[in-house]
Amino acid sequence: MDGRQHPVDIFYLAEPARDYIQKTVETVLQIHKEESTSAGDILCFLPSGEDIDQAIRLAEEIMDQQQQQQQASKNKRSRQQSIDFLPLYGTLPYQMQARVFQSQSTGRRRAIFATNM
Repeated sequence: MDGRQHPVDIFYLAEPARDYIQKTVETVLQIHKEESTSAGDILCFLPSGEDIDQAIRLAEEIMDQQQQQQQASKNKRSRQQSIDFLPLYGTLPYQMQARVFQSQSTGRRRAIFATNM
């Protein structure tokens, strides 16, 4: 793609998913887990703002459950890079949209759920 300044990996599913929101979240978390040493962010496209909000809620719930399980088992070996889930769609207030484009110095990975604005 002309103008691309960073390497980009594109992933596609081999077969259609029954629940595309669930599958998107599972894929994001799988990439995050398997590529935990990578500093890259994850960009996902979904059809609507409602789908994006639902995906973020689901992803945060799953991450909370995983943290609780790790704390319960006191598994210190399973250290994963932190991840932030950010929405990006046209009806969001400007300040929330701008968060996606602000430079990131905290070392946290971002998963950006966006529409094709």
